[in-house]
Amino acid sequence: LGRALGQGTDVTLASGAANAEGGQEIFGVVFDTAAQVVKNEGGNASLRVDSATGIAMLERSTIQSKTGALHVDFNADANGPALPAGDAPIVGEGAARIAPIQMTDAVIETNGGNVRFYGQGDAQNGRALGYANVSFSSLPFSSAGVQVTGGRISTCAMGAASCAQGGEISLLGAGQTVLSSSYLVGSTGVLLASTELISGSGAITVDGTGGLAATGVAMGQSSSGGTPGPRNRIASASGDVTVRGSTRGWTAGEDVERLQFGASGAGVRLAGTDIVTGGNARVEGKGADLGALLADPGFAKLSASSTINASHGVLIGDTGIAAGQGRRIDIVGTAGSAGLTYDFNGVPTPPPAGINEGFTPTAVWIRASGAGQGLRAEGGQINIVGGNGDVLLQRGAQADALLSTASNNVAGGAIAVTGRNIYGGGLAGATGTLADASGAGTGGSIRFESTV
Repeated sequence: LGRALGQGTDVTLASGAANAEGGQEIFGVVFDTAAQVVKNEGGNASLRVDSATGIAMLERSTIQSKTGALHVDFNADANGPALPAGDAPIVGEGAARIAPIQMTDAVIETNGGNVRFYGQGDAQNGRALGYANVSFSSLPFSSAGVQVTGGRISTCAMGAASCAQGGEISLLGAGQTVLSSSYLVGSTGVLLASTELISGSGAITVDGTGGLAATGVAMGQSSSGGTPGPRNRIASASGDVTVRGSTRGWTAGEDVERLQFGASGAGVRLAGTDIVTGGNARVEGKGADLGALLADPGFAKLSASSTINASHGVLIGDTGIAAGQGRRIDIVGTAGSAGLTYDFNGVPTPPPAGINEGFTPTAVWIRASGAGQGLRAEGGQINIVGGNGDVLLQRGAQADALLSTASNNVAGGAIAVTGRNIYGGGLAGATGTLADASGAGTGGSIRFESTV
C-alpha cells in the first residue's frame, strides 16, 4: 500500500465484512498489530477505507506519510442508508447496524493531509455506529461510534508535536439504543481516551450523538491497573477546534424497559483534556429530556430502588481550553431533565438538597481543580451560553482565574455568561478568582446575566 501511495496512486480498500459462516464481522477492515502503511515518496495521495461494518487499527499499527500529503478517509457502514435526521429508532440486538471505527494505541500522521472518520459514504453527515448491550447478552461487544484510545491522529509530519501545515481532522460518530435482555442500552457517539489530535492550520472537529442515557462526546484518560493514562491533547496551530455532542431523548410510544445501573447522559463530557489552539474553540452540548420516560408507570415499576441520573448539556472538569490571542471560546449548552430516585415501590422520592451532578440538570458545568485548567482567551472573548438552563462555575486550587481574557500585552477581552440561574463558587481549597479581564492599559468587560 505504501509503495502504491508513493507512486501517486489513490488507494481504496473495500470490504463486505462477510465471514465464512455467511454472517458479518464487526470489523470488515483491520490494520493488525504493528501493521505499517508508510508513504515514503511522491506527491499527494489518498487512502480510503470502505467497510460494510467497522474499521479497526490495533496496537502499534501506523498510517504515515514522509513525503507529500496523505488524505485518509475511514468510511464505516459504507453501504448503509443515511441516518435519520432525529433520534435513531430503538432496535433489537439482531437489528443493530454495528459499524464502529476504533483506534487502540495506533498512529495516523498525514503530513498535511485530511483525516476523516464517518459512515454511510457521507463525509459531512454520515457517522460510524457504536453498539452496547448488557454483559450477559449474546454479543459481548461494546464500542463508541468512534473510539480512539491512546496513540495520535495528526496532520503534521511524522513525530512532530506541532506544525503549520494544512489538513483537517473530522471525527463523526453515533451511539445507538439497543433493546437488550429487558434493558435499554445506549452507546457513546465519540470517545477519546489518552489521545492526541494535532493539526497545523486545519480545523479539528469532534461530533457525536449518544444513545439513550449515553454521552454524545466523552473525553477522559485511559486507565491501566488503576493508574490513569496521559491526558488527552487536542492542539492546532491556527485552526478552529469544535466539539459538539448530544444525547438521545425518549418519546411516548417507544419501548419501555429499565436502564443500566449508573447510566448517565450528557451532550459533551470533558475530563483530563487539554485543548490548545491559535484559532477559536467551541464546545456545544445538548442534554436530553427524559421526562416522559421517567413519568411512565411501567418504567417506574421496572426502576424500583434505582436512580436515573440528570442529563446535562456540557460538563467540563479537570480540563483546560485555550484559544489564540484575540480569538474566542464559546461554550453552549442545553440542559436536559433532572435526575430521579424511585423507592422500592417505584414511587419517586424527593431529590437531595443543594446542587448534585446526579440530580441537578445543567446547561453548562465547568470545574477546575489545578493549574492550567479553565478557559483562556488572551485579549479575546469567552462566551458561555446556558439558554434556559443553569450554568455552574467552580474554581479550584489554581492561581489563575477560571475564566480569563486577561493579558499583559494587549487590552483585556470580554467575558459573558448567560443562563437561567448562574452559580459561581469554589471547590474545597479553592484559590484565585472566578473571572479576569484585566489588560495592558485597558481592561475588558465581565458580564453575568440571568435569563429568568
